[in-house]
This record gives sequence, structure tokens and C-alpha cells, in this order.
Amino acid sequence: MYSRGEVDRSGKALIDPQSTSEAQDAALLVLNNWRSSHSFPLNTFQVNLRRWAPLIDDDPLSAQRLKRVPSILAKLNG
Repeated sequence: MYSRGEVDRSGKALIDPQSTSEAQDAALLVLNNWRSSHSFPLNTFQVNLRRWAPLIDDDPLSAQRLKRVPSILAKLNG
């Protein structure tokens, strides 16, 4: 688990054209860890949503996905 500061610094390293390839690789490890740390809570929410949604709608539709790395990088470059 990385601290908020480490995640923020990694984001800055990913968009810094002066970052070394080693810094970029380390930042990608942090980014992928950040994405995977959201996988379990997202899945838990999805399971509960699928359980409760039929009580509100006869034909509910739900989906889930983790944001893809290119989308994250695009937002960082913002």
C-alpha cells in the first residue's frame, strides 16, 4: 500500500517528460497497485448492487470496470 503522497508523486513522474525510465517504471507499479486496491471494494459494491437492484427495477442493468491506464494518463496530462 502506498501513501497518498507516493501516489501523487508517481502521477507527477508519469507525466514529467524529464522522468527517467526507472522513475516511470516505479510510477507504473504504484499506479497499478492503486488500480488493484480499488478492485475489491468495486466488486463488493457491484455484488450488493446486483442483490438490491431487482427490488427497485424488474430488469436492472449494472456494469463495472476499473479505469484503464491510458485513461488515467490522459487525465493526468489534463
